[in-house]
This record gives sequence, C-alpha cells and structure tokens, in this order.
Amino acid sequence: MWQVNELFENREYYLQRFNKKLYGETFEEYEQTFRSFDKLCMKHYENHGDVKLLCDSVAEAVCDYVSGMKEAQMFKNAMQEAQWQEEMNLFVVTYLFPAILECRNDYYKQMAKTIEKKWAGTFKGYKIKAGTFETINSGFQKKAFGLF
Repeated sequence: MWQVNELFENREYYLQRFNKKLYGETFEEYEQTFRSFDKLCMKHYENHGDVKLLCDSVAEAVCDYVSGMKEAQMFKNAMQEAQWQEEMNLFVVTYLFPAILECRNDYYKQMAKTIEKKWAGTFKGYKIKAGTFETINSGFQKKAFGLF
C-alpha cells in the first residue's frame, strides 16, 4: 500500500550527489518522488483521522522495507554490512527526513519521530535524527566558510 520502494529506488544516485554543489538540486528531485508518497499519507489521514495510526504504519513500512533490503544483501563481512547500514542511515537523514519535514502537514513532526524510534529498534546500535533541508544544506555553507 505505501509504495515505500519508490522512496528508496534511486538512493545510490542521490547519495552520490550529496555534496555542496548538487544537494539542493538533487533534494528537489527527491521531493518530487516523495510527493506521491505524501499524497498516499494524506489520503490515509483524511480517511482515518488518526495521526498515531498513520505514523506507526509508515514507520513500520519504511523499516520493514529497509530491513528486507538488508536481508537480501550478500555481505561478505560485518564491515561491509556496517557500511551498507551507514549509507542507508545517511540517505534517510539527508533525503527522506527532510522531505517529510518539508510537508508541514498535521503529522510531519510525529511521523519523523516515529520513524526515528522504529529505526532505532529495528537497526540496533543505529540511532538517526531528523533534520530539515535548511539545516543540512547550511552545514555545507559553514564548512565552506571554515567554521568546521
């Protein structure tokens, strides 16, 4: 129902473009993909009126999908598995969470928090935090001015 696969379909492309020069443009591309997912969320919310149910359902769908992707990988060792997980964490933090937070609908903050909690429970030892596009993009600016 949630078509979560579409959110992760081109993650390698997006991660390759996660840099000062391309992040803004690439994030806008990702937002276009996310909008169809958000329409499904809004329809579910309008039909049920239950923010907790919506957020729990989305968080479970996201984590189950990523967990399934992880299980399908043929990792040669623990280091390769950890690297894959770190890349997935980076993708969620730099694209998925900012897209959710850009929506500014009735449930966007709760959805991000619910995914954070579910992620920590699903992927032990990996806690991620939601941030906005502006916050992430400003990190590039601070580094450019020598503040880091």
